[in-house]
Amino acid sequence: MLDSRNYPLVCCTSTFILGVFLFREHLSCIPSWALLAGFCGMVIASVAFVKRAVVSAVLLLSAVFLMGGWLVTRFENGLRKTFPEGPVSYQGIVASQPQQHGKVMRFDLLIVSRGDPFLVKASLLNDSITGRAKQLKVGDGMKAFSLLEEPVSGGAGSSYMDSRRLHVQGFSGTTLILSRNWKAASVSLETVSFFQRTRLKLLRLREQVRGEYAAAGVVGEALTILSAMTLGDKNGLTREMKRVFAAAGVGHLLALSGMHLGILYGFLLVCFHGRRFRFVGQSVALSVIWCYVFFVGMPFSVVRSAIMCTVYGLAFLLNRGRASLNVLAFAALLILVFYPLSLWDVGFQLSFMAVWGILLVNGMQIRFSSAKVIQHLCSALLVSLGAQMTVLPLVMLYFGRVPVYFLLTNLLAVFVSPVIIVGAVILLLLAVVGAFHAWVAAVLSYVITAFYQFLCVIAAFPYATLSVSLSPMQAVLFYILLACLFYLGYRASDRWQRRQ
Repeated sequence: MLDSRNYPLVCCTSTFILGVFLFREHLSCIPSWALLAGFCGMVIASVAFVKRAVVSAVLLLSAVFLMGGWLVTRFENGLRKTFPEGPVSYQGIVASQPQQHGKVMRFDLLIVSRGDPFLVKASLLNDSITGRAKQLKVGDGMKAFSLLEEPVSGGAGSSYMDSRRLHVQGFSGTTLILSRNWKAASVSLETVSFFQRTRLKLLRLREQVRGEYAAAGVVGEALTILSAMTLGDKNGLTREMKRVFAAAGVGHLLALSGMHLGILYGFLLVCFHGRRFRFVGQSVALSVIWCYVFFVGMPFSVVRSAIMCTVYGLAFLLNRGRASLNVLAFAALLILVFYPLSLWDVGFQLSFMAVWGILLVNGMQIRFSSAKVIQHLCSALLVSLGAQMTVLPLVMLYFGRVPVYFLLTNLLAVFVSPVIIVGAVILLLLAVVGAFHAWVAAVLSYVITAFYQFLCVIAAFPYATLSVSLSPMQAVLFYILLACLFYLGYRASDRWQRRQ
């Protein structure tokens, strides 16, 4: 049975999330200095009432609540920039791989010549004669002259949702650059932080790795899917490919998640199997996965998984128990402390809710059969069902379509994903050696192509997806219903284990 007293971090993180949400959505008028003063007062009061455990705990939770509000208010103020009314000259650095959308190239632009560096979402008109815009890549510098605008902060419809999405992702504004109003330039990185410089270098290295895939013989759809699954590079994905993966219920494979990092982590531990290499194996595995996190641009789902792997690794070395829900709550708290606006990121919400469902299902410890094969198969199906059920309200809220045959496709993905990810690691290692990498590339291409064709067949089934939309309040009620169902499931599981 679940006991809330065994999960103090869950309570602490929930209180912090409540503070972040309320002070951004409904209490944004309160100044940040007042929240910081209230936090300090609550901490001092909790120390004064340390002998009264209940009062001290309430005061500490109130301090956590106010800390969440102070952090999100401070981040909001840091993103707000005052732009001139007319066009201005500036220097910037391309911070993402440019993607073509009709007649414009869209990319993230880090402006470094107007005070502290800040990000804008840039749209650059493509010059069809010279094609200069298509030659831009991550890390290139440029001088430009354009109008910098703040994202729309109110209104309704898709434009309002786009402005909120840009704000959550850390963009301070948008700009449209004409083809004649920019030129390539060498831009100084003195004002850019060490973290940002490192991220730019790793993103350029990611493009080189994609080139290694192509040089080894992985091309076409296989190259696009392999780049998305291993590098987080979704630039080449077409609408049809995204539709097929979403309709088949495995759209999460195209976005780097905990499953991808877990496969890499497990593969590295297998390479250092044995108690003599326990410390070395964990050290190497954790070092590699954190390098990989920076390499793919630090998406929230991968950061969450890396934090959980780190805590698990340390617990294993110290021979301590693994409180999974506490670890998940700690990962969420750590991400939100460093970037509170991630609470409104759809990927962040889907990632944590999926893992929450998996952990709850695993905690039931249901035994289906004495045969190990049947037990593992049923457990895999139950885990997939748990993850899908906890993300289902969010899927209906944000996307309005629900995949029907997700159990079948996710069961196959459990076996195919490790082959693809481990195969990509082997391919890169053999490419350095210069032997047999063409054979590995051929096998990888065949596996990826066959898997994609299977997904196309599933996506073409009748009623592959259902159109169902929820309002925010309906989504909340859905989660209350799920919580009741999980509670009843734990009660039934506990009674069954006692009878056995």
